[in-house]
Amino acid sequence: DDRWQRHPAARSPSLWLGESVGVPAPPSKGASSSTAAAADAVVELAPPMLEFEVIPQDKRLDLQRRLECSEFDAPRNRLIASDGFGIFCINPEDGSWKRVTVTAYMHEISCINPDNGNVVFRYSSALPSSIAEFFSVDVEMGLVFEVSLSAFHNWRWGFFPERLICLPGGEMLGMDDNDYIMTVDAAGDCKEFRHTSSDLCAGVSNDRGIFSTSGHSVVGWLHDGAHEVVMAGCKSEPGRRDGVGPHVRYGNLMHPQVNSRYLFVRDWDNDTWEWRFSRLDLETLRVETMRISGLSHDGLQSFCASDHALFAVRVVWDTEAADYEVLLLRAWLDPFEEDLSVGAAVASVDLSAPVSSLTFLVDGGAALHIDRRLLAARSAHFRGLLCSGMREARSGEVDLTDDADADEASVSVVLRYIYSGSWEGPSHISGLVFRVRALAHRWALPRLVDLAELQLHRLLGPSTVLSFLGRVVGTRSFLEEACWALMDARSAEIMQVNEPCLDTLIRENPSLAKRLLLWRGGGAR
Repeated sequence: DDRWQRHPAARSPSLWLGESVGVPAPPSKGASSSTAAAADAVVELAPPMLEFEVIPQDKRLDLQRRLECSEFDAPRNRLIASDGFGIFCINPEDGSWKRVTVTAYMHEISCINPDNGNVVFRYSSALPSSIAEFFSVDVEMGLVFEVSLSAFHNWRWGFFPERLICLPGGEMLGMDDNDYIMTVDAAGDCKEFRHTSSDLCAGVSNDRGIFSTSGHSVVGWLHDGAHEVVMAGCKSEPGRRDGVGPHVRYGNLMHPQVNSRYLFVRDWDNDTWEWRFSRLDLETLRVETMRISGLSHDGLQSFCASDHALFAVRVVWDTEAADYEVLLLRAWLDPFEEDLSVGAAVASVDLSAPVSSLTFLVDGGAALHIDRRLLAARSAHFRGLLCSGMREARSGEVDLTDDADADEASVSVVLRYIYSGSWEGPSHISGLVFRVRALAHRWALPRLVDLAELQLHRLLGPSTVLSFLGRVVGTRSFLEEACWALMDARSAEIMQVNEPCLDTLIRENPSLAKRLLLWRGGGAR
């Protein structure tokens, strides 16, 4: 679809250099051994990990139906959610909430008015003709007002929107079920009336535009220029790899959400037969796979995004109360920023600030200390933690005594990396290296993830490949690709060496078992 080329980022040839993600190509014929070694050292950054954690709440949400995280009101730092009859305002910091209003009929949230923070909603069921179509509720006061659609209804033959998006300055954008878009200004005059090739009514919006899924692609209606564009993927054919352009790895897309920079979406991966979560950079158009923990993919059917975190809800059965409990979860996004190099971090340290340490308490009673200033400069994850006012920031202690990955040896490697920018510690113990790799993922230190995978690559062999693969299967990382390459090259030897422990490996890791069946059958991994 040539409309993809209309996005400014699509005209930058350098973006296509990022499309090929994976194990580096072999060096050209005649290349020197040093060149070949350098090529072998180039690795892909492992997919970012979203760590969902429950936000403690003082009182339970009182719901009539399933709660949907609908919108995040960034200027006012509040989460707007709905269960179909009640509209809720939730504080993302502590989980406190209030019911804004209860509607007589089932409703759908349409947007948040950027000028005043009011929530615009419409009734989703058939109503008497005397009932207005759209309403606006004041979140602070709970007052409900009818939204006038006269500017749409009185235009030419009349326009009857199914969805309203409020724009800054009093403008409104309406979409109908025939894929028409109409924009009216504050005075009620029509500014734009266009037909689109995609259904944007179920889309999500930010200051850039409105975004929805169509086939195997993400499409957008950009406010700047008032035109439709395919942001990534192809409507007719699924893609195969992370990257940029019409061939990015998109399967059957659903449930998009957006913040000011990224669009997040779930899809069913046709290659792996599993759910996948990814983000699209709206500036560079690059698609990147993301991994999640602490929440199943089914829980991500209802989520929303701020610039700093993703929020989702999970319903669990409380045996003591004999009732369902709704939990609010949060996963920080800030840690995915690259950490500064050691030199840049040291240069950024405020030497006038008092010296203060952060203590990591690990299993066995050990206490490991590091300069808070350097830690904050080197890691966006810990910078956010130390500036958050959370318990760790106030007490100066991070309690990891119940963390299976955090022992004295693994945390020491991480903290020495913070100081040196290199791997400082044992590299021949695969269990230790995997624990460091897990901590580096969690604390968003991508270069340390790469260093850990390089250490593991050196330990990779017929006797270790299946156990390694069981830990990284589905990540599409450099290490996983190296494992599959070894499996393809020395399959008979590997199966013979691992035959005594094969049953245990498969029983402990069903995902690996499924991939091995596909691999043995010659299918996609």
